[in-house]
Amino acid sequence: MSKWISVKDKLPEKHKEVLTFRPEPDEIIISYLSWMLDGQPIWQDEVSNYTHWMPLPKPPKFKD
Repeated sequence: MSKWISVKDKLPEKHKEVLTFRPEPDEIIISYLSWMLDGQPIWQDEVSNYTHWMPLPKPPKFKD
């Protein structure tokens, strides 16, 4: 099972969707990281106060 990773410790791969967490207003969102022309990272939704992220879980398996 995946655990939350602090953005201070490591950032996710570019353009890979991940779960992101921000304490204000205490929400979890699917987002991805991109890079600006000056080399600075920017989240897809341009929110910069995420504190943690984690890989998306695998989808459930269904039997027909």
